[in-house]
Amino acid sequence: MQKVLFRILLAIGFLLPFSNGLASKTTLRVANWAGARELKLERRIAAAFEKRHPEIRVSVETIPSGYKEKILTGIASGNPPDVFLLDATIIPAFLNQNVLVNLKPYVKKYKVDLSAYFPNVLRIAERDSALFALPKDFTPMVMYFNKRLFDAEGLSYPALRAGPGGITCSSHKGLQKILMAMAGSINLAPWFRTASTSGFPGCGATAAMC
Repeated sequence: MQKVLFRILLAIGFLLPFSNGLASKTTLRVANWAGARELKLERRIAAAFEKRHPEIRVSVETIPSGYKEKILTGIASGNPPDVFLLDATIIPAFLNQNVLVNLKPYVKKYKVDLSAYFPNVLRIAERDSALFALPKDFTPMVMYFNKRLFDAEGLSYPALRAGPGGITCSSHKGLQKILMAMAGSINLAPWFRTASTSGFPGCGATAAMC
């Protein structure tokens, strides 16, 4: 099965050392789920890259629905995009199929400074000593709760801060179970039902679904 890279930043970093030696124009297929406004920005980035490397053409493809399934179908059929964007919650599906390129050798060879990234975000794309992506962006999450509901159930308030004495992978999962049991009588944010725990201590390197 053909291995593929993902993340736009990875493709640029990977191709730069070889681009000057290409005899003919190479097309690089880049897939994401961008909406109309974001797609304009992505194409501007691609155009700037093409101007710097005229021997490479970047084809930006947007898949607004059924993204994971369409990428996996492309891989299975031997026609995947060269570069594709992944969300933290679906990275394990691709890591488990061994279809992504280990970037660690290239990080070392081309002296990529990994200290530029938040360690807990970088760990999402790591497995053992291998690295399969560099972060493009991430979304911080803010959690709040209604104290009266916890008082009514006789429950202790959750520790929502990260770090020592704060929320951990285990306590987050426990809080999910309690709130899911109460969900029939309260409004529960949909993302909380499947929230990734990859940013909490003790959750490991990949995004874990509770």
